[in-house]
Amino acid sequence: MAREFGVKSVVLGTLRVTAGIYERLRSIGIDLSLRLPSGKLGREQVPIRARDLKDKIASLAREMGFKVYESACAANIEAAGLGCYACKWGPCGDLSRLPSVDAGDVNEFIKYLGYSGRVEQLRDNRIVIRLDRGDARRIEAMLRELLRREVVIRGVMRHHCADSICGDIN
Repeated sequence: MAREFGVKSVVLGTLRVTAGIYERLRSIGIDLSLRLPSGKLGREQVPIRARDLKDKIASLAREMGFKVYESACAANIEAAGLGCYACKWGPCGDLSRLPSVDAGDVNEFIKYLGYSGRVEQLRDNRIVIRLDRGDARRIEAMLRELLRREVVIRGVMRHHCADSICGDIN
């Protein structure tokens, strides 16, 4: 029926539940207990275990001629005519449309944020940063989003924890 309405692709997702969502589903006869992650459910949404279901749906969808996207961002990248290497699901889209990267510009950006570090390695799909001072998670997230490439941070991550130096990122 989807094909009859012009659907050409499928985006795979995973149901995310809180304790409240789980209880409401259970109250109407949907038992997800075997698919819940270990640990106690609370107010934060957590994905159910669904890899087996997603693999089966992906296989059936491909057999029916649909293009399958493992994530919504992959579908968005392709729809926007962009390219991306930033996550394990990639590469996605038109890789000739990746933003250009210059090590000097990245180094300047790190300095602009008030951090100390430099590019150690720059490839088409991967950037390795040596961070001497700064928030590694912030730099990694910002550069991955801006440059749409895998970003690896090495060095010491400093942030607001009790001893101010929380360990190496390798």
